[in-house]
Amino acid sequence: MKYLSLNNDEYKELLRLKRHQLPFYLIVILLMTLATYLISIKFIFIEDVLVSIVLTFLVLNLCLLFIYTKNRSYLHDLQKRKKRVYVGLVANKKIKDSKYLINVDGNLFIVNDDVYHNLNIGDRVEIHTSEKSKHLFKVLKLDNQ
Repeated sequence: MKYLSLNNDEYKELLRLKRHQLPFYLIVILLMTLATYLISIKFIFIEDVLVSIVLTFLVLNLCLLFIYTKNRSYLHDLQKRKKRVYVGLVANKKIKDSKYLINVDGNLFIVNDDVYHNLNIGDRVEIHTSEKSKHLFKVLKLDNQ
Protein backbone atom coordinates (compact mmCIF):
# COMPACT_ATOMS: atom_id res chain seq x y z
CA MET A 1 0.00 0.00 0.00
CA LYS A 2 1.28 3.45 -0.88
CA TYR A 3 -0.03 6.98 -0.58
CA LEU A 4 -0.38 9.41 -3.47
CA SER A 5 -1.87 12.87 -3.89
CA LEU A 6 -5.33 13.21 -5.39
CA ASN A 7 -5.47 14.62 -8.88
CA ASN A 8 -8.02 17.35 -9.68
CA ASP A 9 -10.63 14.97 -11.11
CA GLU A 10 -10.52 12.76 -8.02
CA TYR A 11 -10.71 15.78 -5.73
CA LYS A 12 -13.77 17.09 -7.59
CA GLU A 13 -15.37 13.65 -7.36
CA LEU A 14 -14.77 13.66 -3.62
CA LEU A 15 -16.31 17.14 -3.36
CA ARG A 16 -19.43 16.00 -5.24
CA LEU A 17 -19.77 12.95 -2.99
CA LYS A 18 -21.63 14.72 -0.15
CA ARG A 19 -22.73 17.88 -1.90
CA HIS A 20 -26.41 16.88 -1.68
CA GLN A 21 -26.25 16.84 2.14
CA LEU A 22 -25.19 20.47 2.53
CA PRO A 23 -28.65 22.08 2.03
CA PHE A 24 -30.17 19.62 4.50
CA TYR A 25 -27.53 20.44 7.12
CA LEU A 26 -27.99 24.17 6.62
CA ILE A 27 -31.77 23.95 6.96
CA VAL A 28 -31.51 21.83 10.12
CA ILE A 29 -29.00 24.22 11.70
CA LEU A 30 -31.14 27.24 10.82
CA LEU A 31 -34.30 25.64 12.22
CA MET A 32 -32.58 24.47 15.42
CA THR A 33 -31.08 27.88 16.17
CA LEU A 34 -34.29 29.71 15.35
CA ALA A 35 -36.34 27.34 17.48
CA THR A 36 -33.89 27.62 20.37
CA TYR A 37 -33.99 31.40 20.23
CA LEU A 38 -37.79 31.57 20.05
CA ILE A 39 -38.26 29.00 22.82
CA SER A 40 -35.79 30.76 25.09
CA ILE A 41 -37.54 34.11 24.64
CA LYS A 42 -41.21 33.10 24.55
CA PHE A 43 -41.65 30.00 26.67
CA ILE A 44 -38.83 29.97 29.18
CA PHE A 45 -39.37 33.67 29.87
CA ILE A 46 -35.74 34.60 29.87
CA GLU A 47 -35.71 38.33 30.32
CA ASP A 48 -32.07 38.82 29.51
CA VAL A 49 -31.54 38.75 25.72
CA LEU A 50 -27.85 37.99 26.19
CA VAL A 51 -28.65 34.69 27.90
CA SER A 52 -30.97 33.65 25.07
CA ILE A 53 -28.30 34.51 22.49
CA VAL A 54 -25.70 32.48 24.39
CA LEU A 55 -28.12 29.55 24.57
CA THR A 56 -28.76 29.86 20.82
CA PHE A 57 -25.04 29.84 20.04
CA LEU A 58 -24.58 26.84 22.30
CA VAL A 59 -27.17 24.88 20.32
CA LEU A 60 -25.59 26.07 17.08
CA ASN A 61 -22.18 24.83 18.22
CA LEU A 62 -23.65 21.49 19.24
CA CYS A 63 -25.24 21.11 15.80
CA LEU A 64 -21.96 21.94 14.08
CA LEU A 65 -20.10 19.51 16.34
CA PHE A 66 -22.58 16.76 15.46
CA ILE A 67 -22.17 17.44 11.72
CA TYR A 68 -18.39 17.45 12.07
CA THR A 69 -18.31 14.12 13.91
CA LYS A 70 -20.58 12.53 11.28
CA ASN A 71 -18.30 13.73 8.45
CA ARG A 72 -14.87 13.67 10.08
CA SER A 73 -13.26 11.15 7.70
CA TYR A 74 -14.73 12.90 4.65
CA LEU A 75 -13.44 16.31 5.79
CA HIS A 76 -10.03 14.78 6.54
CA ASP A 77 -9.87 13.45 2.96
CA LEU A 78 -10.73 16.87 1.55
CA GLN A 79 -8.10 18.58 3.67
CA LYS A 80 -5.20 16.15 3.17
CA ARG A 81 -5.86 15.39 -0.54
CA LYS A 82 -4.27 11.95 -0.23
CA LYS A 83 -5.33 8.56 -1.53
CA ARG A 84 -4.31 4.99 -0.76
CA VAL A 85 -3.22 2.66 -3.51
CA TYR A 86 -3.57 -1.05 -2.80
CA VAL A 87 -1.74 -3.50 -5.05
CA GLY A 88 -2.48 -7.19 -4.67
CA LEU A 89 -4.19 -10.31 -5.89
CA VAL A 90 -7.94 -10.86 -5.96
CA ALA A 91 -8.40 -13.58 -3.35
CA ASN A 92 -12.18 -13.84 -3.36
CA LYS A 93 -15.27 -12.43 -5.08
CA LYS A 94 -18.82 -12.52 -3.78
CA ILE A 95 -22.19 -10.83 -4.05
CA LYS A 96 -23.77 -9.96 -0.71
CA ASP A 97 -26.97 -7.93 -0.28
CA SER A 98 -26.77 -6.86 -3.95
CA LYS A 99 -23.25 -5.45 -3.39
CA TYR A 100 -20.33 -6.70 -5.42
CA LEU A 101 -17.40 -7.41 -3.09
CA ILE A 102 -13.82 -8.28 -3.96
CA ASN A 103 -11.19 -9.32 -1.45
CA VAL A 104 -7.69 -8.10 -2.27
CA ASP A 105 -5.10 -9.45 0.16
CA GLY A 106 -7.51 -9.31 3.10
CA ASN A 107 -9.10 -5.94 2.24
CA LEU A 108 -12.75 -5.92 1.12
CA PHE A 109 -13.83 -3.42 -1.53
CA ILE A 110 -17.31 -2.69 -2.87
CA VAL A 111 -17.14 -2.33 -6.66
CA ASN A 112 -19.66 -1.91 -9.46
CA ASP A 113 -20.86 -4.87 -11.52
CA ASP A 114 -18.64 -4.12 -14.55
CA VAL A 115 -15.46 -4.24 -12.47
CA TYR A 116 -16.72 -7.31 -10.61
CA HIS A 117 -17.34 -9.29 -13.80
CA ASN A 118 -14.05 -8.20 -15.43
CA LEU A 119 -11.92 -9.47 -12.54
CA ASN A 120 -11.09 -13.10 -11.85
CA ILE A 121 -9.69 -14.72 -8.74
CA GLY A 122 -5.91 -14.49 -8.92
CA ASP A 123 -5.81 -11.29 -11.00
CA ARG A 124 -3.31 -8.65 -9.94
CA VAL A 125 -5.09 -5.31 -9.35
CA GLU A 126 -4.33 -1.78 -8.27
CA ILE A 127 -7.10 -0.09 -6.25
CA HIS A 128 -7.21 3.66 -5.57
CA THR A 129 -9.31 4.78 -2.56
CA SER A 130 -9.54 7.91 -0.45
CA GLU A 131 -7.46 7.76 2.69
CA LYS A 132 -10.04 7.80 5.50
CA SER A 133 -13.53 7.53 4.00
CA LYS A 134 -12.50 4.67 1.66
CA HIS A 135 -14.27 6.11 -1.38
CA LEU A 136 -13.26 4.01 -4.40
CA PHE A 137 -11.81 6.02 -7.28
CA LYS A 138 -10.64 3.33 -9.68
CA VAL A 139 -9.64 -0.29 -10.04
CA LEU A 140 -6.91 -1.15 -12.54
CA LYS A 141 -6.21 -4.69 -13.69
CA LEU A 142 -2.44 -5.16 -13.94
CA ASP A 143 -0.62 -7.61 -16.18
CA ASN A 144 0.44 -10.72 -14.30
CA GLN A 145 4.21 -10.90 -14.32
